[in-house]
Amino acid sequence: MLIIETCHKDLSNCSNGSINLLDRGVRLLVGGKLGRHPRLAQVIGEFDELDVGIHRIGQIVEAYIEYANSGERFADFWIRTLLITGS
Repeated sequence: MLIIETCHKDLSNCSNGSINLLDRGVRLLVGGKLGRHPRLAQVIGEFDELDVGIHRIGQIVEAYIEYANSGERFADFWIRTLLITGS
């Protein structure tokens, strides 16, 4: 189960604008990481309905469970599969 909550006071703690309130909809970003080789997440979709966004998240998680190498972190899996698919 995925629970998404919004709290207006959390916005003040977000210095880089990664949490924003929109009139409506969901913007899904995937694959960002920090560390020695940081990478910004990619926008992979904008959905008017939360259920559609949650369904897409489920598809991505299922692909990770099915195809990730043992011990592979999600962002590394995402980058690897982008290189394979060319997306």
